[in-house]
Amino acid sequence: MSDNPFTSAPFTSLWLKHFSPMVSKANFDFIPDLSFIKHKTLPLYTNIGKNNTKGICYTINHNESDYRKKVFLIYDVPEYLNNSSNFKKKQLAINKIMQYPGFLIDFNQYENLDDYLKKSFSKHGRYKLKKNRIRLNASFDVSTKMYYGQITAEEHAKIFTKFKDLLIKRFSQKKITNNNLNPKEWEFFIEVSLQMILEKKACLFVVYNEDVPIAITLNFVKGKILFDAITVFNTDYSKFNLGYINIMYLIEWCMKSGFTILDFSKGYFDYKKRWGNQIYSFEYHILYDKGYLPAIVIAHFLSSYFKLKQKLREWKVNVFLHRSAFFLKAGSRKAKETNQFKILKLEELPKNELLNQIDVSAINNSNVVQHLFDFLYLNSEHIKNVSVYFEKENSSFFFKGEKKIQKVYPYKI
Repeated sequence: MSDNPFTSAPFTSLWLKHFSPMVSKANFDFIPDLSFIKHKTLPLYTNIGKNNTKGICYTINHNESDYRKKVFLIYDVPEYLNNSSNFKKKQLAINKIMQYPGFLIDFNQYENLDDYLKKSFSKHGRYKLKKNRIRLNASFDVSTKMYYGQITAEEHAKIFTKFKDLLIKRFSQKKITNNNLNPKEWEFFIEVSLQMILEKKACLFVVYNEDVPIAITLNFVKGKILFDAITVFNTDYSKFNLGYINIMYLIEWCMKSGFTILDFSKGYFDYKKRWGNQIYSFEYHILYDKGYLPAIVIAHFLSSYFKLKQKLREWKVNVFLHRSAFFLKAGSRKAKETNQFKILKLEELPKNELLNQIDVSAINNSNVVQHLFDFLYLNSEHIKNVSVYFEKENSSFFFKGEKKIQKVYPYKI
């Protein structure tokens, strides 16, 4: 029986519930690992999960022939997991179309995190990573937790609420849409992750500042492979390079827990290339009966279509479309005047009756929070040792630490 999380009963049944509730699944003896849904009119079958999976693998039973007069479209087959190339039956053909690059870390050549960093980063790069990690822990009460096999529905709901907030914030800053935030897709991942975490087919890695999640990664599990499916971090902590620190924590957990591969999955991002030590191809596979003319026509049309899509990705058309979709969704409202902030170092706080001490949680401007966190980083201050003051008349903030004092005040752009 396959240990692939994306062909497991909870994943496939919940995917049907959310995306194709009126369609029955179809199974075939010649490809026992996968289930399919049929096109309304054509003899075309698509794997359940489509492009919501992070890696499909399958085997062919050459003693069966129930593929006759049919076409099968299989999304997201990682090159390194695919062993379906040996087709013994003359009538069954396959077209493989590369769609995305994939990136992973193979841990087999490393003893631990330090060994990986030593062999993957320069001395200066390692120094910066370790410095940022030390500074983060010096400025906040940081902890990590992997939810794997055990999580309450209440904990899960609370984390996913923050997960969504951080994704919205991150992609609003990048000014592009994120498919995971599609309501139907997000509701699917909420429901499927809870069930699969309890069955150890998925896990949720969370970095906390006290009890507040500041980085979250949803992973799926196949044997000793961990698939990084959705990840985000709070950009207020950018000065600390929290995204990289989150990866370090995750690598550390993987290696201590006996995982041999951390798969960053499909799609190009700079961090994947920087941290991965192996690049592979995500392919779409089209299996068809080459003795049946309609199947040949459908297969060749699909192949041409997906090759064109890949060419458009190479030309960055997808980036343009994601940005266009973001601005269309945001609407055509006229941009408001926004404030930027200037920094002034002080020797002491001003003697001002209008200066009121406030709690950090009362700061509702992300730019100000980032300036506060930058202040912590640059002066090696802990958040609990810093007092924050607000002067309403000039909308100015003052940060008073054990070592330094700083004023942050707005100006129009």
